[in-house]
Amino acid sequence: ADPAEPLRIVESRSHPSPALEAFLEPFTISERVKSGSSLKFCVVADGRADIYPRLGPTMEWDVAAGDCVYRNSGDPEPHPGTLRYNKPSLKNPSFVIGLSPGSYELPEG
Repeated sequence: ADPAEPLRIVESRSHPSPALEAFLEPFTISERVKSGSSLKFCVVADGRADIYPRLGPTMEWDVAAGDCVYRNSGDPEPHPGTLRYNKPSLKNPSFVIGLSPGSYELPEG
């Protein structure tokens, strides 16, 4: 997604986050799609949303299936993935799906 254009975001339907609101402040948001669990990756993969920011820890098993769907939904090339697996710690840091690394800043903490 182009961060200079209005973005459709997918977000948790049950975990509102002040950190998410602060992260989204520099962007123009055209639509907010609510979804649960790994389905958020699928909403970006099928084009109903542009980005999925997750500002908080997850575990590898929480996101692996959805991340696989997203990465392999690119046409003709797979989407790049920011998540890494088989790390010494199974905990994932905050991440954003759908924006190129370097086009945004994650909040500290």
